Amino acid sequence: RFGGGHRTRTARRWRHRRNREHAGVARKGRMAEMKRVGIVGGVGPYASVHFYQRLLQLSGAIADEDYPAAVMVAEQVPSRIAHLLGSGESPLPILLHAVRQLERAGADVIVIPSATTHAYRDELAAAVDVPVGDLLAETGARLRRDGFLRPMILATEATATLRLLERNLARGTVALYPDHFAQRDVGDFITGVKRGDSVVTLKAEFADWIKQMLWRQGGDPDCVVLGCTELSVIAPEVPVSVPIVDVTDVLVRAILPDAAAVHRVAEKQTAGGLAMIPAAPASERRRSADPIEIR
Repeated sequence: RFGGGHRTRTARRWRHRRNREHAGVARKGRMAEMKRVGIVGGVGPYASVHFYQRLLQLSGAIADEDYPAAVMVAEQVPSRIAHLLGSGESPLPILLHAVRQLERAGADVIVIPSATTHAYRDELAAAVDVPVGDLLAETGARLRRDGFLRPMILATEATATLRLLERNLARGTVALYPDHFAQRDVGDFITGVKRGDSVVTLKAEFADWIKQMLWRQGGDPDCVVLGCTELSVIAPEVPVSVPIVDVTDVLVRAILPDAAAVHRVAEKQTAGGLAMIPAAPASERRRSADPIEIR
């Protein structure tokens, strides 16, 4: 009994040493390329924290020194939705202050974990000498790469109304949106995350809602785009009938240096969300009142 335990401990220490040595070789190359990530927080707060969590989870790191260096500036940012829809104060001054703070803090790249806030990205990028990631462009590139041409876009009312994602979609893409009543449901889910409601409860409710939407939605969507980073917080962990494209994960993958490794980790973590289950026949679905074709 004692001898066997000794051999087990010895083998375990040997495997640990071997893994640590292999990690050290990989770390030298990875750390040389790793950038200090500047995160514009507060857009919204829970979505920003979730972005940082996904940055850590998808980094492939195994020790403290392996994780990406990051700095976050989380100001009290006025509602971008209200401003873009014609009411409320402009969030631009406080956003400009945030990106300049991140630049002074030594950020090598700045990310804005909010699709709606990308309406102000051009002004923010012009205000600093640091590259500012483009969530909208990266999402469009992901859809083109995967051949999705009929995405159902779930986003804030402002993002949907201004069609912020569409400028980056491939020619011939038909963007599908929830109708007025379903869009109110999307807004309620977003508000629930911002309010700090139970993530477990919201995840279950959101997954059921997506399944119902896919059953009712016309246009035969070939994927669901979680086009609001609050929705990323409650991304379904159970299979739905089409792949889910999560804009938070898209942005994380875009800034990490080892894209191939990130993709492998992401596939392992999100395989359940990409599983397929039979969809209802198209003849049984309600036709959408709001398909938009990109020309």
